[in-house]
Amino acid sequence: MANHKLTVGTIPLIDGGKIEAQINKAIAQAYDDMDQRPGDKSKRVVSVDIELTPSTDQDGTLDAVAVGFKMDLKIPARRSREYSMMPHRGQKGLVFNDAAPENPRQRTLDQTGE
Repeated sequence: MANHKLTVGTIPLIDGGKIEAQINKAIAQAYDDMDQRPGDKSKRVVSVDIELTPSTDQDGTLDAVAVGFKMDLKIPARRSREYSMMPHRGQKGLVFNDAAPENPRQRTLDQTGE
């Protein structure tokens, strides 16, 4: 194997293409999110950080560089609709009605006798 100068164009040669695959995966995940939620016009952001850490020899001269790649994907938070719940002070919690998510006080037919 030959030595290659690190450039954007040579990243696919690193570690058998694993870095390139991770970048492509992040792009695909951003696309999937846009495809699933096209109404959310927020930006999806794929970031690639190249982290370079120098090490020196005994004389303080640059001897080697540790290079790491950090891929990050930012997508808009997924939100549910809001559900109305009421306090249940005896148990220090919240209660909801699964038959009427908009009204926790709504009674069902099987509760009318209670």
